[in-house]
Amino acid sequence: MATITPKILKKNKYNNNTWRVVYRLTHKRVSRYIKTRRFITEKDIVNDDDVSMDYIIDFLADDLRKYRRKIDDIENIEVLSVDDILKELTNDQKDIEFIDFCRLHISRLKDQGRSKTAKPFVTITNSLIDFNGPKLSVSKITSRFLKQYESYLRMPKTITRKQGENTVKKTTSLNDKGLNNHMAAFRTLFNEAKREYNDEDIGRILIKNNPFSVYKIIPKKKKKHKNLSIEQIRAIRDITPNTSRGKFAKDIFLLSFYMCGMNAVDLFNNWDKLKGSNDRIGYNRSKTEGMREDDAFISVKIPIEAKEILERIEMKYNNIDRLNNTLSIGLRSFMKDLGLQELTMLHARHSFATIARNDLNFSKEDVAIALNHVSEDNRITDTYIAPDWSKIDRVQEMVINKVNEDL
Repeated sequence: MATITPKILKKNKYNNNTWRVVYRLTHKRVSRYIKTRRFITEKDIVNDDDVSMDYIIDFLADDLRKYRRKIDDIENIEVLSVDDILKELTNDQKDIEFIDFCRLHISRLKDQGRSKTAKPFVTITNSLIDFNGPKLSVSKITSRFLKQYESYLRMPKTITRKQGENTVKKTTSLNDKGLNNHMAAFRTLFNEAKREYNDEDIGRILIKNNPFSVYKIIPKKKKKHKNLSIEQIRAIRDITPNTSRGKFAKDIFLLSFYMCGMNAVDLFNNWDKLKGSNDRIGYNRSKTEGMREDDAFISVKIPIEAKEILERIEMKYNNIDRLNNTLSIGLRSFMKDLGLQELTMLHARHSFATIARNDLNFSKEDVAIALNHVSEDNRITDTYIAPDWSKIDRVQEMVINKVNEDL
């Protein structure tokens, strides 16, 4: 059991012949000291380093009762170190500052090179400041708070944001889809704060509220499939867009399709490697890197169709946001010429998967491997089996041949 006792450290004598009173915390035969604001002279010292009982009764009794009460309240104290207990006793923080935690978490993600993951958390932090002010105690985040915040998010409002050196104003409001994404990211942030400050193994629970158990995030509507038919993929292949953006977007779309639905961010991050490789490329998928034991690694063959695109275009954008913006504008510039109501980079990935499964009858497992997906059911089994990239090669080759069999 931990004990706490008032002491003086004899060697730490001040020039005015006084000693500072300290509390000696002892646990498992290890001691730490807590400084006080009290000083005593020789007359109040007994047994070389103890404080006289009269002085304790007159000046230290309340402090000692407070510390001993805290010690009694610590659950599973036997598994703690003396430093853990010291932290509990000297932590006077009554509540966690959530905005400060958000900024800390965002900074950590950016330091890890995960700026894209941090982006929605930046949006939430700014929005919470707009709604509640620059400070927000965790205990204030209740289901009632979340419902009020949801109403605020739905309401049209003008917000001011810093973009580089410029300050811009824009009007915004969230629909059901935007609200689902926003509140799901908020829940992730809140749970990260609980992981940061709570330690259930030792019963140290600083964040006790669980507002998302009562507040229910509005469910997502079922996603529309973003797959195109073989004929529509061929139409994209054969069209000659009228703008330079359109031509560039078409090439990147087809490059993604030929590379088993490779995401735009992974094309961007691995551009030099793609340009410099003759046969195949190994890369870690950005979306799930760091979330899987294999770091989402995949090896994909670079087919002749992809090589031809890589030989004629260059990556002239220095960040992914500018690339995505160009791709969005470029694809929209010719989608109506093809009779399409929507065309995004996701259509390349979804179409590759659909053609492989529905038109070529590949198994869902083989399609998943080609898309660099991992099945939760097979996650443990996958750690025992060496990857066979030839499975991806077969899916890739047959999908491309199927689309281009009219040539």
